[in-house]
Amino acid sequence: MAGTQHYNIPLVLTPEAQYLVAEVNTALAACDGALKTVEQSGGGGSSADGEIPQGTENPLVFTLQNAPSPASSLKLYVGGLRQMPINDFTLSNNQIAFIQAPIGNIQADYRY
Repeated sequence: MAGTQHYNIPLVLTPEAQYLVAEVNTALAACDGALKTVEQSGGGGSSADGEIPQGTENPLVFTLQNAPSPASSLKLYVGGLRQMPINDFTLSNNQIAFIQAPIGNIQADYRY
């Protein structure tokens, strides 16, 4: 920019600040290493997309082929409408228990 002057001023950090900078750099390096490990392993796990849970004798309970991990990765749809945990269903390991009997096709997307 016209008229802008730049100055090189040395930055002097206290020992405490130097320690914090070193800790942050160490933490960033660890995060970078973890991300590379996940990328190299193909994303850190498997996923099920569009799985149709199997029914049981109980019309409210259905079974997935695998237990979602983390459980929060489960996206459940009935008749194309997204179901919400606690309000519409509960999850225990690989079993889904609906609050009300589902009407329509059931599909599940999740990581395991």
